[in-house]
Parts: sequence; C-alpha cells; structure tokens
Amino acid sequence: MFDFFDDSTLFGLPLSDLTLALATAVLAFLAMSLLLRLALSRMRSLAERSENRVDDLAIDVLSSTNRAFLVLAALLIGLGMLDLSDRWNARVGQLWFVALALQLGLWLNRAFAIGLRRYEERHTSAGMTQVSASATLMSWTLRTAVWAVVALAILSNLGVNVTAFVASLGVGSIAIALAVQNILGDLFASLSIAVDKPFEVGDAIGFGDLSARCSTSV
Repeated sequence: MFDFFDDSTLFGLPLSDLTLALATAVLAFLAMSLLLRLALSRMRSLAERSENRVDDLAIDVLSSTNRAFLVLAALLIGLGMLDLSDRWNARVGQLWFVALALQLGLWLNRAFAIGLRRYEERHTSAGMTQVSASATLMSWTLRTAVWAVVALAILSNLGVNVTAFVASLGVGSIAIALAVQNILGDLFASLSIAVDKPFEVGDAIGFGDLSARCSTSV
C-alpha cells in the first residue's frame, strides 16, 4: 500500500505528497475553525463584563468571517506542502493575497454597516428621514471606496498596470462630470439638504410670498 502511494503520481506529483497536502488542508481548516470559535467565545466573555461597544463591534466583524475564505486558506496551506515549480508558487502567493484582500474587504464592509446603523439609531427620531438618507449616502460611499481599493490592489498584485487604469478612469470621470453637471448639481443640493437638515417634519417654511408647513418627509 505504501509503495503504491510512493510510486503513483497525479498531475506529475507523488500521490503520497498529495495525500499529505490534503490531510494538512483538512487539519488546517479544522484548526482555524476551532481557533475562530474560541476567539469569539473569549471575546464575548470579555464583552459581557465591559461597557465598551468596540468589543461588540469586533465580535460582529470577526463573526462575519467567510467560510469560503477558511476553506481557501486551508487549501493554500495544503498546497504549501507540495514541491511546486516557481511559477505555481507565485500563483499560490497571488491567491493568498486575493483571499486576504477579499476577506479584509468583507470585514471593513461589515464594520461600516454596523457603525452606520448605530449612528442612525443614535440620531434618528420619529418622523425624520434626513439621517437615514445621510447614512445611506455614507454607506454607499464607504463601501464603494473599500471595494475600489480592494479591486485595484488585487489587479496590481496580478500584474495589471493600475496607474494607467486609474488615470484613464480619472479622465473618464471628468468627462462624465462635465456632461451631467446640471444633474450632479441637483444631486449634491439634495444631499446637502439630507446632511445639513435645514428643516424637519412640522417646521414652517417660507419663500417669498409663499409659506407652508412641512408635513411629509424630504
């Protein structure tokens, strides 16, 4: 049986090495899952004795760790046990970067969502939608920025010329902004109303000879 594993090959690699790599990947996945559970359990125990909401945020973010990331990380650890060529070792390194970048993006996305929800809960009162609108705007902006940075970092790691890509996007954005400047002006004016909150439901508004009471959400 041992001679069979030593003499047989698959994809040009000894079957014994592949078996060892697979066993390492399984053990790595179980170990990471166990460590994650222990860390969350320990953090929850500490959070119960603390009034610091940062602990709760860290727990919520860490609990959102993607299972697919753990599986991919375990497989990459297993691949590290194989005697691969320099080309494939470079590919494994790139996969590590992609996996970590995507998981970091998910963690930041979760953290922003929780932080903005708490901000909305603290500042929103009955009948108000301005805070909700500003929170939605901040959420969209932060998430777009996070995933844009993650995408550019991944492309740069894969060998794409990000500098030229960003420059072309900048020129295209300027052209689009000039073409739709009136629409953008109206958009930023509405966002200014949502963020600055110049009036709320129930306020009396006067403009020239006209006056009215705001009875619906803006």
